[in-house]
Amino acid sequence: MSEEYITLQELSEEIYKEQISDKQTMDESFRRSISNKYNFLVNRIVMRSKLDWRYKNKDRIPLRDKSIVKALLIKSYLPKPDTDDELFVKWFNNSIEETDFETIINLGFRVESLIKDEVAYEDWDLDKVTIDEWVNAIHSSINLSRTLSVKKFAYEMIQLYDTSNVLNHDIPFGDLIRENEYGQRSYIWKGLHPSIDTSLPLNEVLKCCFSQEDYANIVLQFMHVILQDSQDKTIDFIKAYAELKKKTGYSCADEMLDKESLASEYTKFFQNIYDYLYDRPKLTKKIEAEIGTEDLLNFFKMKDRNAKNPKKTENK
Repeated sequence: MSEEYITLQELSEEIYKEQISDKQTMDESFRRSISNKYNFLVNRIVMRSKLDWRYKNKDRIPLRDKSIVKALLIKSYLPKPDTDDELFVKWFNNSIEETDFETIINLGFRVESLIKDEVAYEDWDLDKVTIDEWVNAIHSSINLSRTLSVKKFAYEMIQLYDTSNVLNHDIPFGDLIRENEYGQRSYIWKGLHPSIDTSLPLNEVLKCCFSQEDYANIVLQFMHVILQDSQDKTIDFIKAYAELKKKTGYSCADEMLDKESLASEYTKFFQNIYDYLYDRPKLTKKIEAEIGTEDLLNFFKMKDRNAKNPKKTENK
């Protein structure tokens, strides 16, 4: 057994001795529980294949990752009562919804604090690269950046509506109205709302805004432009990896990942590509034909990963 690794059995016994009892032998229920939580950590959080670290049917953990893995397992099994540590239990029980933004944000910052402050303080041999790899991989895994962006966008839209409440109207400018002898009114000329051309400089565009709806339409038009640009860049990224697949002969994207540490942000990146292509079989075939490769979807499906396939929508 390489001295650069510790087995999951050894780590479990170490946790049991320190946290439960240093006099009793570790019971089977504890071993099984820690094993299940470790499986979730590897397969669902850092999204790696245990097979890459298994030796003689024993799960191994790189020593560089030991203190972080140990801390996460302890928090998931023995959280301090009445603290944010309950977030770890909820997380490892896979009971945090993607739309539970507050919980995701709190979890992301709590994990970062655990690794950068508590674990790093106890383990002086923990290098900054490993710390950053784990923090970035976990933030990516729980979609922290996306959650923060959505929260910020929603907050700013609320601020827009609050500050422009006086403009919450649909009053047209330039209406000409006449009234006949019976008191009935009719339009002689119905004013038109100014058209918004987002191709103009922003200060020129804003001159055409006179209502909340105008401002909202500007945001939506910019969003459409941004969405198209993000889709174009996404397809460019996928094509680049399709070219790499063709040139290297790799059968799976995880062959490009290093095996020095369990944590890598690339695993979530590849999973995102897989999800994207899974939902767009026509686009997948189009890219394969253009690049001259095949089986692109399975290329991004990481081996031995216990993750569910994304929900399939209509072909795009």
